This record gives sequence, C-alpha cells and structure tokens, in this order.
Amino acid sequence: MDLNIYNIHFIVGLFGVPKSVEYLANIQRDVDTSGILLLDYGDFKVLSIAAKDSGAPVTSTIEGENETIVVNGPANVMDSFDIYHNSEKLQHIDKKVYPHRIFEEFKEFNRMIEKHDMSKCKKMLNHSDEVMQVLQKAVESAGLKLE
Repeated sequence: MDLNIYNIHFIVGLFGVPKSVEYLANIQRDVDTSGILLLDYGDFKVLSIAAKDSGAPVTSTIEGENETIVVNGPANVMDSFDIYHNSEKLQHIDKKVYPHRIFEEFKEFNRMIEKHDMSKCKKMLNHSDEVMQVLQKAVESAGLKLE
C-alpha cells in the first residue's frame, strides 16, 4: 500500500482533497507494481506515476500557466527544487539545514510533544486521513483488494 503514498501526501498537502480519483494499475500476481494516478481538482488535473518495477530518475514537476517547479528527487525527500519560466531556470531553492531528510521531521515531532501542540497534531492527523481517503478511492478505482 505504499506505492504512490508519498506522492499523494505531497499533492494533498499542496492542493487538498481532489474532486475525483482514478488509478490505472499495472498488476502482477494481484499486486500493483506500478501505476498512474489521476486526480481531478476541477480547474486542473494532477498526474502521479509510481513504480516498483522500474528505476527511472525520480522528479516531480508542477506546471503552471507561467512557471514550472521541478522537485529534484522524490517528493518525500524534497532536497531542493528549481523554478522555471519556459525553459529558463529562474531560481534554485535549497533550504535544508541538516543532511538527513527526516532530521527536521523528528525535531518537529519532539517540539509537538514537548509543547503538547495538539492543534498541529490534529492538523497532521487530518492530513493523513485525507491522504487515506484518496488512497482508498484509488484502490477502489483500480479494482484492487485490501487484505
């Protein structure tokens, strides 16, 4: 159930819950080994491709009417990203302070525990719930079975 999950977290974090979800899965031995996830937001669409059966370089691209953002690497790492206008790179952004990708996440979890920040906790739980709603719709759309 982890195929596309980081992408869904990233997309729902940026745009919220989509109006509709469709997942086209490549299935081997009753398991989706890769697939295309189409999320419809009404005014725009999001296409997310995930695979365990290939090894292509991983990037994420957000194409707007005027500019494009290219995430350098997997969405769950978010080391850096570049902003382009047409094919001209306008800006490279790399705000990571620590070399390991989950250091800042653990630091934030620790802060939430120490400060008893239930509002942030509820916000994060709500986000996870929204992600699972999208995942459930994707699974149903592809005709996959949860076991």
